[in-house]
Amino acid sequence: MPQQHFGAIVIGTGQGGSPLAVRLGKSGRKTAVIERAAFGGTCVNVGCTPTKSYVASARAAQVARHAAEFGV
Repeated sequence: MPQQHFGAIVIGTGQGGSPLAVRLGKSGRKTAVIERAAFGGTCVNVGCTPTKSYVASARAAQVARHAAEFGV
């Protein structure tokens, strides 16, 4: 990979990382974003209450869909 130069580097795309990267880019800086896992950080993907609710609802629907396999 060829060496690249950036005006800014944002580590993590959590609550503040993504908006910061966008603002830096719009200001004319060549911006790199470094994220270890899913884009959006922990809160968006697995942490916040709304996400936990979506995951719990999806799990309940999955269990109900396969209830016959459990004799229900």
